Amino acid sequence: KALASDKAIAPQQSAHAETPSPAHLLESKLRAELKGKPLADKVKIQATTNALALSGSLSIAEHRELLGHLRTVPAGVRIIDDIDLAGGVE
Repeated sequence: KALASDKAIAPQQSAHAETPSPAHLLESKLRAELKGKPLADKVKIQATTNALALSGSLSIAEHRELLGHLRTVPAGVRIIDDIDLAGGVE
C-alpha cells in the first residue's frame, strides 16, 4: 500500500504542463538563435518568472550582437545585463 500512495503523489507532472513564463520563452528563443554560434559559449542565460539574466565576458561587438537578439522583449520581462565588457572596440 505504501507504493500505491507513492504513485498518488504526482503533482510534479502538472508543473511541467504549465505554460512557461514569457521570460522562459525568451530564454528558449535566445538559446535557439545563439545555437552553434561562438557567442553561445560565452553567454550564461538564466530565466526567472519575469527576468532574463545575462552574464559572461564579451567584446563590445559581441555584446552588440547579443543585444540585437533582444530587440523584441515581452512586456513585463526585465533584462538583467551583467556582461563584463572585455577588449577594445571591434
